[in-house]
Amino acid sequence: MRYYGFEEVAFEVNDALNTPIPKGVTVFVVDVLHYLKPADQKKMLERLADAAEAGSLVLIRTSFKGVGLRYALTLLQECWTRVSGWIRGGAINFPVRKELLGVFKKRGIKVMVTPLWGKTPFASELIIVEPVETPAS
Repeated sequence: MRYYGFEEVAFEVNDALNTPIPKGVTVFVVDVLHYLKPADQKKMLERLADAAEAGSLVLIRTSFKGVGLRYALTLLQECWTRVSGWIRGGAINFPVRKELLGVFKKRGIKVMVTPLWGKTPFASELIIVEPVETPAS
């Protein structure tokens, strides 16, 4: 089997709100935030900010609440997944852009946002939270 240079990659299934995040790793949170209650969403974002401060690169794929037609279509698609039975239950709580970015900016952590929608009608965006460099000892 070929691994294409990814021999050191590992995937684990854990509790996102409570599993420790090791220092200096890449954390990729894909389509998770909008399934969390507001308090849990804030907790998750604070944990991700802590990870960035500890030297981890944080990548988040999500959509932001209330961003035009793309958001409406994304929300409609999420509702369809519930009605169809593809996803059972859970919140549909897309984060507010200013609030999500504010968690990192208030700590002085560099954040970049890149649209991922391409030619799709959906509102996915990539949030890149750069690791905070710690001074060499």
